[in-house]
Amino acid sequence: MKRLILSCTIALLYLAMPAVPVPAQAAPAITGEAAVLMDLDTGQVLYTKNADRRMYPASTTKILTALTALEQGRLEDVVTTSERASLTEGSSVYLKIGERQRLEDLLYALMVNSGNDCAVAIAEHIAGSEEQFVDLMNDYASRLGATHSHFANPHGLHDPQHYTTARDLAVIAREAMKNPTFREIVATRTYTLDRPDDKRPTLLVNRNRLLWTYDGCLGVKTGYTSEASQCLVAAAERNGQRLLSVVLKSQGPALWTDSAALLDYGFMNFPRVMLVRAGQEIGEIPVPRGAGPLRVTAGGDFAWCLPAGNQSAVSWDVRVAPDLEAPVARGEQVGTLVLRLNDRDLGHVPLKAANAVEKRRPALWMYVVPPAVLLVLLPVVRRVVRRRRSGLRLPRR
Repeated sequence: MKRLILSCTIALLYLAMPAVPVPAQAAPAITGEAAVLMDLDTGQVLYTKNADRRMYPASTTKILTALTALEQGRLEDVVTTSERASLTEGSSVYLKIGERQRLEDLLYALMVNSGNDCAVAIAEHIAGSEEQFVDLMNDYASRLGATHSHFANPHGLHDPQHYTTARDLAVIAREAMKNPTFREIVATRTYTLDRPDDKRPTLLVNRNRLLWTYDGCLGVKTGYTSEASQCLVAAAERNGQRLLSVVLKSQGPALWTDSAALLDYGFMNFPRVMLVRAGQEIGEIPVPRGAGPLRVTAGGDFAWCLPAGNQSAVSWDVRVAPDLEAPVARGEQVGTLVLRLNDRDLGHVPLKAANAVEKRRPALWMYVVPPAVLLVLLPVVRRVVRRRRSGLRLPRR
């Protein structure tokens, strides 16, 4: 396999890091039994505590419920409340049997007010039954790579077979935050739910206290059962960087301080650095049978959260496509840029041809010399042939 290494070891700190190194802050002491801090855009995990321990998610389950509903349903759908939905235990907006609500309104009631009755009504509308909807949830989680989770209901009420991990929940929430409708819903502090059979609408107040107290908070979802204790998935944005924290089985006010401390730790210690930008020129590579060199550029952006004050350099490895050969068209993918930190691969960016390279034509002498040689050799060949023929003649008698 052809491979060209451009030894572009670069001090990337000049791109986005502070001029004076900032001493790293110690990781916070988290009261919660399990926790994860993740960069929303890159998926990079910045902090873990028992990240893969099986835990009960309580109402943070509804992140996956809403995500599944947004994938399978339409916001303008009208959902009719069944008796089973109206009788669901726990947190509720008190849907009445036969009450009709738009799916969009029920999603707000689900995520802002944590309505368990809304979860069942949504599930039955989308899949025909709560059980079939749960199958969709588990399939979705599996597709996302949340393979250490199993969901038994759409609301999070306790069930021994209803569990996840902090890491899996972060993966699910990260996917959900890619959906603009989901982001708008979970960032909503209050929402008015009109009730068709009641003159008074229901005012829904978001239970995520960080929406009021933490600068840049984007949502996402609280949860509580006696078995799961206090749970919170929270997201925030500062200076263009978005972080996601998951805290499971915390206690009382520590839930909020745990989550805020994790987010602060991430913003202060792991600034997001743009290592490569789309269109950035990387260098030149030779092209077999090409008429000239090929300039290559990055085919996309690549960012990473580098520890503040970390002086380690990031290296670029340019890996040329094994079948690269002229002609090459401008814009064609010709290889891969591998970014590495301390001998560990961070990620890959496609390399694109910045210019076209034609196939090299034979030199002029290849057109002139062969005929000239032939003209010189032709008389010699003729003489040799004549001599051989004369040598074959029979003697006269």
